[in-house]
Amino acid sequence: FDNIEGNCAGIATWETPAVQDCSESTLTSNYSSGTVFALGTHLVTYTATDAAGNSAESSFEVTIVDAEAPFFLNVQAELSFFTTPGQCDGVATWDLPQAADLCGGATATSSHGSGSVFPIGVSEVIHTAIDDAGNEGNFTTLITIIDGEAPTISNMPLDVTLDAPLGSCSVPVTWDTPTVDDCTEVTLTSNIAPGSEISIGIHVVVYTAIDLQGNIAESFFTVTVLDVEQPQISGMPADIVVTNEFGLCGAVVSWDEPSVTDCSDLASVTASLANGSFFEVGDSLVTYTAIDTYGNETSASFNVNVVDKDGPVISGLPTQIEIPNYPGQCGSSAFWSDPVITDNCGIDTIQSNTPPGSFFPIGESTVTYIAVDVNANASTHNLLVIVTDTENPQIVNLPAPISLIPDSVTCTAVANWLEPGFIDNCPGGSITTSLPSGSTFSVGSTDVMVTATDEAGNTTTESFTVTVESCETSFMRGDTNDDGSFDISDAIYILGYVFSGAAEPPCLDSLDENDDGFVQIADAIYHFNALFLGGPLPEAPWGSCGVDPTPDSLDCESYQSCP
Repeated sequence: FDNIEGNCAGIATWETPAVQDCSESTLTSNYSSGTVFALGTHLVTYTATDAAGNSAESSFEVTIVDAEAPFFLNVQAELSFFTTPGQCDGVATWDLPQAADLCGGATATSSHGSGSVFPIGVSEVIHTAIDDAGNEGNFTTLITIIDGEAPTISNMPLDVTLDAPLGSCSVPVTWDTPTVDDCTEVTLTSNIAPGSEISIGIHVVVYTAIDLQGNIAESFFTVTVLDVEQPQISGMPADIVVTNEFGLCGAVVSWDEPSVTDCSDLASVTASLANGSFFEVGDSLVTYTAIDTYGNETSASFNVNVVDKDGPVISGLPTQIEIPNYPGQCGSSAFWSDPVITDNCGIDTIQSNTPPGSFFPIGESTVTYIAVDVNANASTHNLLVIVTDTENPQIVNLPAPISLIPDSVTCTAVANWLEPGFIDNCPGGSITTSLPSGSTFSVGSTDVMVTATDEAGNTTTESFTVTVESCETSFMRGDTNDDGSFDISDAIYILGYVFSGAAEPPCLDSLDENDDGFVQIADAIYHFNALFLGGPLPEAPWGSCGVDPTPDSLDCESYQSCP
């Protein structure tokens, strides 16, 4: 049999062998079918013993086999490594795989060892575990070698400086395209192509190389074209309106640089505030000034307006508080820590409609915090306070148990009681009874359930008992012929019923004088002893009408001498 999954044992079942013998025999065994056996082989022996003491034995072996594969404790499904610097492959390392088995030892092997070299891309390492029973389990680790090196750009041109021809503000410039080395295919681009017409000024030629892994390398050189004419500023940005960056009282603002052209060299081109600078909330004037070598100066300006769009941040407050009511009260006080309010530019006012520690009624109440910053941005935070009524109502004036004598005709009785009430920590609610006062009850005990329910749905249920006494036929034991007297005719009546086959009396209980549950000659003898020899009188009810106090199978359907 195979082992139970996850257990180093198995259940063995078999049919019980048959025994044949000339006399009755018993069969015993050291194990029974359905026994849980540990791994390995076990001898099951059956012994048969007959009535003469002769015995015979027969045995068979039960073998429990480990059928579960081993598993690994520390092998990962995926591992990633970067290439070795300067190479197009990489070394992958991992902890020595540890194999385990529920029912013994296990050995582990791998298709590659830790420290193996793998090419760029995804490779598989297969780990194999074999346990002592020869079960085998495999696990595959995906090794990903990532090209982590950017391409190498070589043979970049040197910086170039040229004079623009007189009457011209540009000049064609050419250069040799640089070379690129990488382990994968590379795309090389530049912002300016060789042979382009380059205008007066300093130009940065940027070459960008991107390989298949997304690694990027950049290299650049400058081309300077000198101008001998008056500078001119063109392409000035229009006024800029931006919103602040989140969490900051300002923003980094960038724009397209204006163009400055001139037919002479430029001494300087300056801006009062740099492109990409951090601008505080409000208005800032950006002025560009160009000066050529002859001292001619040109200026142009534009406005940057940064608008604060972020309201204050209200933190440290829950969104909801749920609390039970105070005992005996229709509400509770709620407490919370004051909020932490921050703003990128500064706080002006903080308000709330309800302070911590206030008393809240049963139900839901909303606490609102409003924070306004110095730029009139407002933020709100609503805290929902839920007070739950957890207190059950209390029933008062619960009726005591009621005991009633039934009507002799209907065997029922009417019970009346004062209606109970209830009290609760909160107003409202209702009280109900399973049966109303004035209900008619049958013989026996009936529980009347009283349930009080408050406005929150909390309930309390209590009960009282209405008991209607037994409605059995009354008789007098010993007056067997129901003639109102205790004499010898009653004993003769018993003997006539027991031996003469007379009709069954309407009240057999009156004949059972010793109250043993049977009508027989012993009851007649009992009657004679009581009548003539001073023996014990009949059992109750005797001397007056009543019901049989002892449960038995005898009935009393009617008895004329008792009401």
